[in-house]
Amino acid sequence: SVFAMVRLLALGKMVAGSMVQVAFASIFVLSGVGGALAYALLLNDPMWLAGAYPNVYGLIGAYSFVMWRALAGTGAVQARAFSLIGVLMALQLIWGMFFEAGTLWVAELGGFFCGFGLCFLLAPGEWARMRDGLRRR
Repeated sequence: SVFAMVRLLALGKMVAGSMVQVAFASIFVLSGVGGALAYALLLNDPMWLAGAYPNVYGLIGAYSFVMWRALAGTGAVQARAFSLIGVLMALQLIWGMFFEAGTLWVAELGGFFCGFGLCFLLAPGEWARMRDGLRRR
């Protein structure tokens, strides 16, 4: 849909600016796969999963990760990094009260968590940060 394309362009610009191209492409593709797996494993829904929303929500997860790390560097409250996903899920809840929402939100949330989790492996400097954390112990 048009909304998915607009979100993809906006979030793609923000996330791609802080990651290398291979990491960005991997997060985009694998978060779609992760969202589809979450949808398939958690639901017994015969409806087919189609569209870019799980992938876009993966980019929202990557954007949240970038913001989370940036807020940690400034000493600000890191929970603010999750305000975008909170607002989007609240809007889906409100939309679902008035219209038929369906179960696609499971794939979208799965894509978000997959995108956020992949950043621990693919974001620049994360391997060094994990290695330094392990050495301190």
